[in-house]
Amino acid sequence: MNINKIAIVLIFCCMGQMMCAHAGGHGSELRNWNIVGEQASVFQASFLLYKNNTVFFEDRNGEILKYPLSALAFEDQNYILERHNGIASLNLQNRSEKLFGYKRNLPFYLSIALGILLSICLMVWPKKSRSFKILLHAVALLFVSSVFVTCSEDKNIGNLNDFPSVPANDMENMGSHFGKFTGVATSFDDTYFYVSSPGFPEHNMMEGITAWNRQVPVPQDYSGDNSWAIPIQPVLADEPFSLREHFMKGAIAIAVNGIPIFNPLNNRGEDTKLIGELDEWGGHAGRADDYHYHIPPVHLEATVGANNPIAYALDGFPIYGKTTDELDEFFGKFNDDGSYQYHSIDDYPYFIPKMRGKVSLDPNTTAPEDQIWPQALSIPLRQVSAPSLSNGSISFGPTGTNAYTLAYQDENGNDIATINYDWDNTGLYTFQYVAADGTGTIETYQGFAWQGEGSGTSDFTLSSVAIDENGELLDDYKCEEKVNGSEASIPLAWSNVPEGVNSLVIIMHHYPFPDDTSEINSYLLLWGIDPSITEIPHGGADDGDWFMGANKDGNAISYTSPCSPGTGSHEYTITLYGLSETPPTLPQTNSVDVTYDVLIDAISSVTVIDKATLTFNDVN
Repeated sequence: MNINKIAIVLIFCCMGQMMCAHAGGHGSELRNWNIVGEQASVFQASFLLYKNNTVFFEDRNGEILKYPLSALAFEDQNYILERHNGIASLNLQNRSEKLFGYKRNLPFYLSIALGILLSICLMVWPKKSRSFKILLHAVALLFVSSVFVTCSEDKNIGNLNDFPSVPANDMENMGSHFGKFTGVATSFDDTYFYVSSPGFPEHNMMEGITAWNRQVPVPQDYSGDNSWAIPIQPVLADEPFSLREHFMKGAIAIAVNGIPIFNPLNNRGEDTKLIGELDEWGGHAGRADDYHYHIPPVHLEATVGANNPIAYALDGFPIYGKTTDELDEFFGKFNDDGSYQYHSIDDYPYFIPKMRGKVSLDPNTTAPEDQIWPQALSIPLRQVSAPSLSNGSISFGPTGTNAYTLAYQDENGNDIATINYDWDNTGLYTFQYVAADGTGTIETYQGFAWQGEGSGTSDFTLSSVAIDENGELLDDYKCEEKVNGSEASIPLAWSNVPEGVNSLVIIMHHYPFPDDTSEINSYLLLWGIDPSITEIPHGGADDGDWFMGANKDGNAISYTSPCSPGTGSHEYTITLYGLSETPPTLPQTNSVDVTYDVLIDAISSVTVIDKATLTFNDVN
């Protein structure tokens, strides 16, 4: 075979390779990109690379541009993430797939076989025979044709839409699941589906815990800018994060009842369920007194139904209960429509060993105690310095409106610690700490003022005819004149004193500086009231079978009537405490030495069964 014939064959091969080259080359076409926000603009460039939340472009002049992904319009973000996901999928294929393409067919393998046959012909067939020339040209033509057909059918290998992707979440469908629970609200924009809630479930809490960290559940303000954010368009992760190595801080999912779900491992890397830190519902109160789950709340299926999600991971994929379907290494599966969902199992890791979807990390945290970002944050109400307790049990439940008690017992049923706490409509939290020997203290904290269903209920009520339907004190009861050194007290009535109450206490107080709760003025201090009594008439506070403490100025035994100077509205609160007994530290007589602080300290030494509050305004 002469050199000319070899050249002809090589030319045919080169032509075939050029003919099957992918249209448009291996770059990305120029297109318009939209910058949103205050710097809104449009520029033309081709997409190069997406890395670390930064997108790199090349304009028509060859200059490299870069922008944060969040600076781009929603549709541009989707396009980039789809391209990025497709490129990553291609790179993750094994060596043979990289060599031969993502998906090959018969013409491809036929071209390989014909190429081999052509080489054999050149080596072994008699070069001068006529049959050799015919066979040579036929095989060469078939080889080139098969290469052309192969590339034609595979020409979309570089089209990233052919690689695995998932559909966007259906916001209306998501909202229907969250909407089944009291206090949970949802909204969305182009990027995220937002969930706001008080972080307080409708089911009971804390019971079943044997290892207690001395925290108790209080409501959280997960709303507005501090709402939970779930991606509307999930994106499959290039390198899924393992929960053994990440996310030991913060939440990884939000349950459909508005309660966050944390890593099954605590920040020490321990299985929270295994070591007894979780209650019967899979949750507990964290370091910010925030209630959250650590395992999937499969009990929510009773409300949402077995075929509906019980939560959504912060990568955008829904979480379901248990299933008999085959699951992948992420404890999830793809559905016929291309969507993806996680499922729960009975044993560790319970769900999501790795995050299947792409998430961003909080740059202010480091692994393993890092967290997904964005996410809502809980605000600590108080600092707990006492050590955790183990080998015991908890009883927990409401004692009134916005009032709860938690008792921790040892293995013999003896109380080790008790916390009684409540909050008013201003967000003032009162905590009563009772030790094993019965001694106690009372502390107050300012926090989230949540009023809503599920925050406890009580029929124990306090009222006054001196207060109108707008909650304002009537003029006839302001600035009372002194008679024999005493002012006529505000009329009060109450009802439905709970069982177990053996003594009543009344405290009326006012904050002279609303923004500073450290200074308190007291206007009425009464103790030793028999629970059979249901009212105190106008001016009767100093004329009953009970005891009275100091007035506002601390210089006489008397009631002090509201008489706020200047214009404006001034808020007063009257609290009726139902106690297990009259505090033994209090005198059995009227005493000017009993001030607000003395009476509060005395209350802390006994059990508060329930309390009722009445708030009103003195408006000038």
